Formats: sequence, structure tokens, C-alpha cells
Amino acid sequence: MQTQTENYTVYTYVDEGVSVVDNEQYTTDIHITSRAISALWHDVKKVVALKHIHTHLPIEPKLLDGLFDALNINYTGTKEHRLFVDSPYFTLVPEALFDSSSASTYLDLLYILPPQVSIHFNRIASHAMVLVYAFEQQTIDKLKQFFPGAPVKHYTEIMLKHGLLHHTENDMGIYGVVENGFLTLIGFSQKSIAFFNRFKTEADTDVVYYLLSAAEDLGLNTAKPAIVIAGDINSNGSLFTLMKKYIPGIRLMLRYDQVSFPAAFNQFSEPLYHLPIHSLLCE
Repeated sequence: MQTQTENYTVYTYVDEGVSVVDNEQYTTDIHITSRAISALWHDVKKVVALKHIHTHLPIEPKLLDGLFDALNINYTGTKEHRLFVDSPYFTLVPEALFDSSSASTYLDLLYILPPQVSIHFNRIASHAMVLVYAFEQQTIDKLKQFFPGAPVKHYTEIMLKHGLLHHTENDMGIYGVVENGFLTLIGFSQKSIAFFNRFKTEADTDVVYYLLSAAEDLGLNTAKPAIVIAGDINSNGSLFTLMKKYIPGIRLMLRYDQVSFPAAFNQFSEPLYHLPIHSLLCE
């Protein structure tokens, strides 16, 4: 179901007769990116519903009250809330080399950080890495008012978890997500992370260029099925057509087959909303 206002569009995907309001058996994951906010209701192995809002303007803290009302978030009648926030300022650090007292140093080497951000980090035990990121403190404070005690994770943790599950059978491969004008790439080599980067893209040719560069860095044969892509892309669109021209082996990332998804998800292609609908994979 789709509803539209002057400032945003709401997409709701839930099977008929299913209610997620005041249902304490489900966890609610909240995802916030630059121009989208979504809620996923799920248990350990089953997704029940997704509500996604695409905003016409960048999301600011003052807009969150209205957006959460539009999502129909229940602040108490649910098993647990978890927050996933996106930021372009992030990096992975090997856990053995990480010093929590100097967390900002890892980002200062890569970015010129805005003054209003705060530094956060989460340990990724499955990779023996630490994900360090900066996010606007005012937004974090606002989220904590709504969801006190809710754990906060970086949005790309979903990508790390799902990517590792996908590449357990491959020695090398690339997992990419196209979303909100960015391309995020993870390169895997023998189940380890070879690189983890994000690039701003303004045209389809930018996406293809970064994919080809990443494949060259790993020494991948682009005719073989070692590169998968998800996000704002579909099999009949101009972007995927261009990708197939220069990267014949590229494939669309499918939903994880060990998770049950509602029939309502058949209304959109499998690559779309790929990160939000897989956040249940994160511990």
C-alpha cells in the first residue's frame, strides 16, 4: 500500500489480517538514512512487516516526530527496539589494533568530520573487526528520547552480516548496494574482508566504474558470477543493463533463503529494500 503527502511517501508491506501493533512477540528495527526511514517487524527467522518512508527532503531531527507517527511505531508494546543509523563517515578497524580511547583518530585520517557529530563504534565479532562511525549527535539524542535503551548500530552492519553469509562458498567476491546516490562495496577474499568502501554516484556510469575498479583490485574475472548487487536497482532497468554490458557475470542479490518473508513482499523486486529487510540477521 502506498500513501503520499507533500513531504514524503509511505510504503506499507504486510499481509492481510496481520497486526504488528501491541504485539510483544516481535522486535522492531528502525532504519534511518539520509532520505528514508523504515521499520521492520520480525522475530528470529521471520519477517512480518515493513513500513518504509521516502522523504522529499533530507531527514532532520525536528522531522522525526511526524515520521514516527506515519510509521505507526509503538514505543512500548513490542519485544524490543533496535536502531540502525546511516552515515557516510565510517571505517573498519581490526579488533586487535582498536583503541577505544582514540576512536575518532581512525575517522580523522579519512574524513573532515562536521563539528556536530559524535563518534560511535560497534564490535563485529564474526569478522574480528570494529566498525567506527560518526553520526549527528542531535539525531542520536532525539532517537534516545523515543527509544531509551535501544541499541544503536550502523546501517552497514546489515551488509557485513548478509555479505559474509552469501560469500561463504566463494573464495573471492564483491557485494554492492546502490542506495540514496551512493554505492557501498564490500570485497571478500577467503571469507575475510578485503575492502569496505562507499562512493558517491551521480550517473549509472559512476556505478559501473567503481565496480570495475573493485573487481580489478581483487583480480576478479567479471564474466564469472562473483559480483552481486542490490538496492535501488531492477533487472529491467538501465543501470543493470549497463552493468551486464561491462560486467557479464554480475547478478542481483536475492533475499536470504533461511528467512521467511511475508507474501506482501512479492509487490517489490528482491534487490529493493535489501538492507532494511535483512536487519534481523544482526545479533
